[in-house]
Amino acid sequence: MKNGILLASVAMAAAAHAADVSEIAFTRSEGSFLAHTSSGATTHLRSMHSMLAVPSPVGTPQQAELLVLYDPASGKYLWDHVVVMQQDEGSTKHFSDRLTTFNSALYANKDGIVWFFFSGWNLMVRHSSGVAPSLDAAYHQALHELQAHWLYYVERKGEVVKKSEVWKLVPWDFARGPVPDIKWPLPAPAIEKVTRSGSEWVLNICGRWLAKLIVDQNFEAKSSERIPDPAGCVYPNTPQ
Repeated sequence: MKNGILLASVAMAAAAHAADVSEIAFTRSEGSFLAHTSSGATTHLRSMHSMLAVPSPVGTPQQAELLVLYDPASGKYLWDHVVVMQQDEGSTKHFSDRLTTFNSALYANKDGIVWFFFSGWNLMVRHSSGVAPSLDAAYHQALHELQAHWLYYVERKGEVVKKSEVWKLVPWDFARGPVPDIKWPLPAPAIEKVTRSGSEWVLNICGRWLAKLIVDQNFEAKSSERIPDPAGCVYPNTPQ
């Protein structure tokens, strides 16, 4: 009898916890993002974005953004969420905008969706092989996972997240001018193109010149080399 009461209590607590994460009415919207492909061309990934009401560790209600990317060609999807900080309230696009900045790039193929982006001089890689029959189904799977695991959330099924210290692989003057002209913080590199070469990834990144960054099959940045022809290196924050 005691075990039955305990199980019922756990189930009720789980149900109550799941209800703590909910979509805010009329905030869901659809869009699309360009992604590089194995053919060298780009493709359009469909996206769904919404605002959520979520609990905080101190019990005060907060808002969060949920963004789901879906590749109709493969049925694979990738999602991420972020809690909206106090100073960001009222801004529902800042998270989605991260995918269209010069230091971010998407790649899609039959194995899943990969998001490469620079946080300072660290290359962050998020890869997901989640599968769904549609964008709507992918969105609800992501929302369900957040509802089920919000407070003790550790990792997402089928996802890999990596961080590489790229600043160890490129010369100092790739990011800045002569020592007297140092400007802080150092601008992050731009990602101009993403391709595959065998099991490795090749990222064309731009600082004061164009460089080729090699990333292995485990999404670890391994080496870099300067590309002789700097033509086409467009970098909005290049130090002069």
